[in-house]
Amino acid sequence: VDMKTVFGEGTVLTNAYDLDGISYEVADNKISGLTNETNAPVEKTLLLGTEDNEWKYVTFTVYTKLLDSADDLAVFSLSTQDVTGCYLVTKDIDASAEAANAHTDLTNNTDHATSGGTDWDFDHAFTGVFDGNGHTVTVNTDKGGLFGYLKNATISNVNFVFNVTGTMKANTDKFPSGLAYGVTGTQATTTISNVYAKLNPAAGLTAASSRTWALSLLVSADKSLKLDDVVVVTAAMIEGVTGQHYNINPGHNLSMRDLLYLAFCGGCHRSINILAYVISGNLPNFITLMNTRAKELGMTETFYANATGMHSDSMYTTVQDIAKLCLAAADNALLMQITTASEYTTEKLGEKNFTFENRNYLVGTGYTPRYFNSLCHGLAAGSTIESGYCAATIADDGELSYVCIVMGAKTDEDGTIYSYSLVNDLVKWAYDAWGYIEVISAGTTVCEMPVTMSMDIDNVLVIPSRSVSVYLPKSTVLGTDITYSHTLNSEKLQAPVAEGAHVGLITAYSDGKEIATVELVTKTSVAQSEVLYALTRIKEISQSRVFIASVAFAIVFTLLYIIIKAVIRGTASNKRYKRR
Repeated sequence: VDMKTVFGEGTVLTNAYDLDGISYEVADNKISGLTNETNAPVEKTLLLGTEDNEWKYVTFTVYTKLLDSADDLAVFSLSTQDVTGCYLVTKDIDASAEAANAHTDLTNNTDHATSGGTDWDFDHAFTGVFDGNGHTVTVNTDKGGLFGYLKNATISNVNFVFNVTGTMKANTDKFPSGLAYGVTGTQATTTISNVYAKLNPAAGLTAASSRTWALSLLVSADKSLKLDDVVVVTAAMIEGVTGQHYNINPGHNLSMRDLLYLAFCGGCHRSINILAYVISGNLPNFITLMNTRAKELGMTETFYANATGMHSDSMYTTVQDIAKLCLAAADNALLMQITTASEYTTEKLGEKNFTFENRNYLVGTGYTPRYFNSLCHGLAAGSTIESGYCAATIADDGELSYVCIVMGAKTDEDGTIYSYSLVNDLVKWAYDAWGYIEVISAGTTVCEMPVTMSMDIDNVLVIPSRSVSVYLPKSTVLGTDITYSHTLNSEKLQAPVAEGAHVGLITAYSDGKEIATVELVTKTSVAQSEVLYALTRIKEISQSRVFIASVAFAIVFTLLYIIIKAVIRGTASNKRYKRR
């Protein structure tokens, strides 16, 4: 118990009772005996007492276990029964010095096919609640992941860092690598929300070829290449290169334009190697240049070991780094032109030219129209056995642009390539669910302000000076999800008032955060009444101190004049009387 918060500084807890009068053991300001074996947090109210005989009721949220050390994570190791309960992380946990969680009979666990073999129910799984409470949990993991299997579980509010120490289960996982081996249960519902997973790869986890092609192209496009220059292919340029080759052989003459399109539209590995020799003199120098360029782009968790993307134990990357690469690539017109072209015809290859299709099915239809998306532009797609199917593209509808990346996807029995289908699903969701919403509209009446010195109108309408649109969910409701406040510079205005005169500010809020502020102005002008102005001036003058003082002086002066005049007349009359 945080005694400072509950009772004040330096207080010592001595007693704890629940509402039924049951006493709980207290030591070192900690309460023992509160339990919760359910899969949901439980509220518990206790009467707490201190050594100073001060008593207060305090309501606690009780979990099965509070996680604050590396040892605590071992509770999720699967053995002969389900792991149940609800768990709360109370601080960042670094278990990188500990072995990965062991899950007994992970792959030999008895399974029961149901619903025609489409759902699987394994004997043992994590079925509880894991709340990361916004903390970072770093663990070593192999193919079983932290939790083994998940069944009707909830994982939320956590930043995972997975250090891969063994072989990952390839291509069939639908969860962040390292989280779990899989999901189980007939029509089981496992919820994963607000979870960030960072993967530190070990040997065996590699970058997909498509992602390496993208950087190879970016490095190539960054150079001042003359597209019409012709390159004579030598044996050294293509020695040992595997993968797509289009029968490019020593002695062939290819323009730089042909090489770029063959490499990054047609996916020709030999062309990539040839470009490496042309740009850097040899392949090692080109790979060094790729890694240098990656670091310049802020790709701090990426390492390239070859230019084509064929599997290498030492090569790795992350989604975040690929996003940085895509953003840089989007600014390169040549790169986007090449990777978006649906097809290309070579200018010269041996004795004849030929036409090939873009091997990225999002932008080319020559191989299959199934995944074509008119909103997608470039960049690259491909696969390796170790990395699964990957795709990275820029979606643009003329108003909004998105970077969309899928890594480690799979295929299924009907031939669906999920890197493409997931990209299309994500792009559709982004455009359906998000957009720019006008949260402040110019010309919309905000309020009225009183106006003096006018015989035509008593009030003038106040409106925003301009419209503002903000990127928000399309389900946003103005006035409910978006709230407003406004301030005025004064309580009233005095004619004449000009149209568009600045009179205040209006602010829009989303979830209590300011998202837009605009000046408030008058909608129309208001003319001044000369009669009212004159009367007002007279009134003002008549009430001024100078005027009052002047009138008072005039009155006093007049009275003095009358008195003096009377005195003078009286003196003159007396003199006439005495002469008589």
